[in-house]
Amino acid sequence: MFLENVNKGENWPNNSVRRFVSPLPANIVVTDIKTIAVIRGNATGSWNNVDGAMADNWNLGKLTVVANIAENGMMKRYVLADLKGVGRIPLYRFIYENRNPCSYCGNTFNYTFPHIYTATTTTPSISTRTNAKLSFTIGTGGDNLEGGDNDNVNITIRMRNSPQVYVLRNINAKRKWNNFTETSRVMEIMNSAAMDFNDIKEVEVRHTGGGGIGADNWDVDKIFISVEKNGETKILMDRVGTPIRRFTGDNRALVARF
Repeated sequence: MFLENVNKGENWPNNSVRRFVSPLPANIVVTDIKTIAVIRGNATGSWNNVDGAMADNWNLGKLTVVANIAENGMMKRYVLADLKGVGRIPLYRFIYENRNPCSYCGNTFNYTFPHIYTATTTTPSISTRTNAKLSFTIGTGGDNLEGGDNDNVNITIRMRNSPQVYVLRNINAKRKWNNFTETSRVMEIMNSAAMDFNDIKEVEVRHTGGGGIGADNWDVDKIFISVEKNGETKILMDRVGTPIRRFTGDNRALVARF
């Protein structure tokens, strides 16, 4: 299984966390999963001093790998790896050129799973017709969200092969989100028992305010959105920036498509 360009061309700031979810084959067993390799693309280059000085190096501080696998009618969660560096030394340093080789430097990090783990949690693998839940964490930057009757936030999920649209309105409950604050919440998605996470086409975050003079602008520096149902989780949005989006009267939506 190969996941290409997982950062989708985006910059990953220092001390940031990124999460990726990929479906496993239906008939897989945990011992089938042998190794993981993290490869930094375009990792080689010339020995030109100018090119080398401008090249991008990258420190991998921590790597956690989790597999949710159905076994005997139960969904079991296996932590395959939970690795991190020691002190100031990263878990692995991806370098442009191998000028100063070290034991944790290069362009490919390889890890072989030890297969001595046990399932940490179990949940029924058969759907029980429960609604999905949406979790979000949103960090406001240097321009607040006013809240009140007009300036609020909706999250909309649209499906690829179904006309069903799931809308969570006013997720801030009309509350003002002040500058440089972070808010987290878990909300039930009504009428979502039949939601197929693999069929999700896009998620939209929308500021409900209007335009013109006096319109509310809002800076978002961090956003994480996921959905969960019957032990299965899908991450819909996970971004950090300064800001990742400035909502204005002319730009009221942030959309992630799959």
